[in-house]
Amino acid sequence: MVTVDESGLVITANSAITPICGVTPDLAIGRPFAELLVPAEPAQADELRSLMSISASDDCAHRIEIAVDGPGDAERWLEVLITPSREQAGTVVWLEDVTDRMSVAQRRISLMARAEEVAEIGSWEWVPGRSRLEWSDNLYRLFGLEPGAITPTLDFVMERAHPDDRDRLSRIIGFLGQEGHLAPFEYRILDPGHPMRRLRSTVTAVAGSGGVVDSVFGAVEDVTDEVADSQKIASHILTSEALEDWGSLESGAPRLLRDIAESLGFHAAALWVPREDALVARALWTADPHAARDFIVATRRLRPRRDEGLAGKVWQTGAPINVIDVATYAACARRETAVRAGLHGAVAFPALHGGDAIAVVELHCRDRGRLSRRLMQSLRAIGSELGQFLAHHRADLDSIELTARQLEVITLAAHGCSGPEIAGRLYISPSTVKSHLENIYAKLGVSDRATAVAEAIRHGLIE
Repeated sequence: MVTVDESGLVITANSAITPICGVTPDLAIGRPFAELLVPAEPAQADELRSLMSISASDDCAHRIEIAVDGPGDAERWLEVLITPSREQAGTVVWLEDVTDRMSVAQRRISLMARAEEVAEIGSWEWVPGRSRLEWSDNLYRLFGLEPGAITPTLDFVMERAHPDDRDRLSRIIGFLGQEGHLAPFEYRILDPGHPMRRLRSTVTAVAGSGGVVDSVFGAVEDVTDEVADSQKIASHILTSEALEDWGSLESGAPRLLRDIAESLGFHAAALWVPREDALVARALWTADPHAARDFIVATRRLRPRRDEGLAGKVWQTGAPINVIDVATYAACARRETAVRAGLHGAVAFPALHGGDAIAVVELHCRDRGRLSRRLMQSLRAIGSELGQFLAHHRADLDSIELTARQLEVITLAAHGCSGPEIAGRLYISPSTVKSHLENIYAKLGVSDRATAVAEAIRHGLIE
């Protein structure tokens, strides 16, 4: 037992201080307590000073376990109980050597740490009143860091969180400080240069006097692979169903693109089909056609050759390609329209048959980042299934079908009518005429009206 005055000097000390601090009681008296008890870790030293100050002011007892350097640099663990002195100004500090007990505890902690790493989980404790946040070693790893690399803060968590999840995560953190009990929740984190990770957090709280939350404990599980497996299963099922119900390219391809994109979390998709020495976008799908209108138009007009652009490179190599952000991808001819549509990440994969890419599927999403290995494997499998299917529908890929209205539009265009004249004759708006022409260009694999008319005549669609 040691008594410390308000200035931090030792007033009294009993004989048990000698084996614990290495000094006799008479040598301890008058010395600063901070010189007698020096924790091995700076963070524990800061916490000890803080508790000494708090205990003196709030008239409450506080307990802490700290590690100190013992004889021969052997680490020793002390349990420190800090209480206000009732007989004189100052603080009474009770010290107990708990090294043997802590050795058992440390082995348990080491075992738990290994279990966390194997199970891909991490744990944390948050003390709202002191804004203190502590992480287990494996939680650092889940955030792409070496253990102890940073001082964990809520701000850091918010910075790493996916932009679309930050508002929700901020509200959850607010609830934690007030209630402490929430249903498990998921959020995504971004680690530059690595695939996006999805975490699931389960929390519980310890309430102090008056029901106020003293501390919050949480377990964090990396469910990235779990979600990816669910997406893989969904995408394969939906792909098989779309191919089973395939009626024609015009009806089957848009549904196929939608099902693949939505099941994997993408927001736009295109099916590229070779036509002579270039690719043509024969089918398109977007989650938000209005926002992606310019991107759709640019895609329909694009005619990438082998090794040109994302689709052209996949056509040439026969292998999937993942683009982290099209804004920095020099080969992307639609960078500006993609960014304006809010599309950043992209991936393209081939529909293979006999080693040849007979079509290319291109997917775009709002997220930046590298896709996981599991998702890339899933896309390869879908590409193989699609290639086998399309190999038996090559005539469908090469055939061109125009709707009745599209035939009316291209026929009037062949007779030299302008856009406004076509609109007037068909009692539709000029913008509708423009949309029909763009769809006709995509189906014919051309980029202007004159060539569209020539192709329509060559294919026998109009006379």
